[in-house]
Amino acid sequence: MSSSISDSISDNGDIVIVGAGPGGSTAAAILAAKGYRTVVLESRRHPREHVGESLLPHAWKYLDRSGAAAAVAREGFVVKKGGTVAWGDRIHQVSFAAFGYERPALHVERDRFDMLLAQNAVAAGASLHEEVVVREIEQLDDGTMKVYYRAGSQEGSVRCREVIDASGQAALIGRKQKLRVLDEDFRFMGIWGYFQDSKYVDSEGKARDFAEVADVAPTTFVSSVGENQGWCWHIPLRRTTSLGLVLPHAEFGGRGASPQDREAWFEDTCRAIPIVDQLLENATFEAESLRITRDYSYHSTRYAGPGWFLVGDAAAFVDPIFSLGVTFALYSGYLAAWAVDRGLRRPGTMERCRSLYSFELERRIDMARAIALPRYKGRMSESARDAKVMTHHRVAIDRERVSPASCAEGSVVGRSAGWRHCSGTGRRVAAGQDACFPALERTKGPGSQRSYAASWQHNSDGRLPDEAPGGGIQAALSVPTAPCCWSYAAAWRHSNQEAAQECPAKSTHFRCLDGNRGKNSRKIRREGDIIQ
Repeated sequence: MSSSISDSISDNGDIVIVGAGPGGSTAAAILAAKGYRTVVLESRRHPREHVGESLLPHAWKYLDRSGAAAAVAREGFVVKKGGTVAWGDRIHQVSFAAFGYERPALHVERDRFDMLLAQNAVAAGASLHEEVVVREIEQLDDGTMKVYYRAGSQEGSVRCREVIDASGQAALIGRKQKLRVLDEDFRFMGIWGYFQDSKYVDSEGKARDFAEVADVAPTTFVSSVGENQGWCWHIPLRRTTSLGLVLPHAEFGGRGASPQDREAWFEDTCRAIPIVDQLLENATFEAESLRITRDYSYHSTRYAGPGWFLVGDAAAFVDPIFSLGVTFALYSGYLAAWAVDRGLRRPGTMERCRSLYSFELERRIDMARAIALPRYKGRMSESARDAKVMTHHRVAIDRERVSPASCAEGSVVGRSAGWRHCSGTGRRVAAGQDACFPALERTKGPGSQRSYAASWQHNSDGRLPDEAPGGGIQAALSVPTAPCCWSYAAAWRHSNQEAAQECPAKSTHFRCLDGNRGKNSRKIRREGDIIQ
């Protein structure tokens, strides 16, 4: 896409969006389609490279809402069937079709994917300006916002009503206002590069030649590295394969080395990983493709404030082991557009929309962090505390929505802020510690539950295990002992005596999970949805 010169940038607009990645382009397309004068300032020129090539099926929901789905479908990206995980001496596979998805997950070249979304925003009416660097964002005395930029040797500014910061890990507003907090539990670094002619793992666990990738769908392959040293990803694309390492800083062997020595260290490390070494048997590393990012996991103490919203990586980034990054960016872009539109169309509601946006983003980030590190207890940020009054309102709504069927003997209704247990005709409410997915307090005796951000377990004889089965990715597909039940963000299984039965979920990301209707069946409901 050609860059725009600064004198073509309007001095005034309704919305300025900083960054044209998935989150920024999604927000731009939705707002422009609603008639807002939407200005997008992108520091680079599309197509530009970016890591994060694995998309979950849930991404289609937001591609539909932004109008970009048709273009993405036409592009012909690699379709993936699910995931393969080799952790220690255990190997698991998961199929997205088992969760009820009818549309595929994808492996995408981010330069093409991001450009398609940016083009879609322009087609919707947004004004996109590339190679424009935003220098400062300030709020004026009258409450409007002013964005200062530099395009080549020229400087200028745009005045607007709201700013959406989708600047990625540059995190313009977060850094300036000191909102960004590095996650001490995720002090890792990412090192990745690309290989030609690497084999891949299909949905049946077979190694396939790279030439078959268009005909036989691959899986995203994830493996542990060494003894608690980290993990790696292996993502086959249309012309090459993305392979990356996520390691603690101390395990990085290329510190202080020349670029060539770093590449040699990276290739040697990848070829020493079991299974990966077989996939790379006939593969060739692409010289000069190595990239490194340090301290890449972080969150923010606030996600919205007077005149601004943080979207995608500008808001937070969590260890990418579950491929949540792009879907989170699309969701946050959609949600920011919803909040801006609702707040501007209904005078006096903008602060409530900001609080609701922050609350919804906060709990998804907490969930992602808890899944990646199940011992994480959750820390409510300032924005989530501000939204607490809405939490109580939402729970009250949800209590009215509990169906009689869910109150059969032994049934359970779970929520982010608490859970209910019904035993016979007696109903008890077990309140959770807080609204952002920390572990919920346990109750004793038969029919008791223990709830985690990542999992919960029920035992009809009243026993409670010391550790929930969702303690790590190794346990993700293990079948529990009968009769019990557990839930993940992605799916849950139910086992009755000798027979284990899968209960497919309708959606991977925080949607209502459907259960069986028989004895010992369970149903988990999300709180009464305000944001769909």
